Amino acid sequence: MPLRLELIAEQKILEAIQTGVFDNLSGEGKPIQWKENVFAPDEWRMAFDIFQQNGYLLPWMEKRREIEETYEQLISQCKLALARGDINARAEFFKQVDALNRKIIDYNLIVPLAQFQRPTYDARNIYNKLKELQNN
Repeated sequence: MPLRLELIAEQKILEAIQTGVFDNLSGEGKPIQWKENVFAPDEWRMAFDIFQQNGYLLPWMEKRREIEETYEQLISQCKLALARGDINARAEFFKQVDALNRKIIDYNLIVPLAQFQRPTYDARNIYNKLKELQNN
């Protein structure tokens, strides 16, 4: 029975999309801003809300943001080094990715749920792709 209900709901949603019911909604094209942290225990929700309202992140969230920013910087630096023909580009990139991977391992130890863990980066694979892109 639940499967039939899901199919009916899906059909109704598709019909609404086709007839334009969802066109020109105020939030169209914008990401959903979830107000509630569903992973937070009830006794911590108010604290998390205060953090969020004041632009703060939990330490593990801040560390993830730093990892993502560092990765983007590494990619940019490697592209520039390859474009300049820097002979040390590969060794430096591998060294920096190794340091970033250690940060990822530390991060994975502090996240509250396994689903928030990040895989480490394969420096050789990434470097080869960047080099291939640079050669094309």
